[in-house]
Amino acid sequence: MIDRIPTATAPDERIVITRIFDAPRERVFAAWTTAEHWARWFGPDGCTIPTCTLDARPGGRLHFHILHDGNELWVGGTFREVVAPERIVLTLGFQDEAGNPVPGTTYGHPHIEGHPLDSIVTVTFADRGDKTEMTMERTVPLDDPSRADMIVGWNMGFNHLDALLAAR
Repeated sequence: MIDRIPTATAPDERIVITRIFDAPRERVFAAWTTAEHWARWFGPDGCTIPTCTLDARPGGRLHFHILHDGNELWVGGTFREVVAPERIVLTLGFQDEAGNPVPGTTYGHPHIEGHPLDSIVTVTFADRGDKTEMTMERTVPLDDPSRADMIVGWNMGFNHLDALLAAR
């Protein structure tokens, strides 16, 4: 079981979630940088990821196919920074099957005109004894109607990450 630190939403267009995992920092970092692991933990309950490509290096791409509640969509982005096992910065947003950015409306999600098609996700990893504190920050405009769903989805995904780490 993980120790939970309350989820906080910063007033400056960031969603910030911090979790402490009962696993070494290298294992938590590897779950973010290995396609096989990413496909097993990312997403809300009931989500499956049948296809995932991930090249965790600056300029490398992430692209995956999500099946959830009878819907299918593609998501991906580009790694901007990868400092093992301390920090990852990547873009993340809806894409088509070929990896081209598309608005959320492509998949029935809201998109506000003028908002970027992707967001910046920054993840930091810190040793806390034999555990790892992971902090994920994602830029999301304050008026984005999907903010609350994103917080729920990320937390569900982090519950899956905890289970994945415990099983190893």
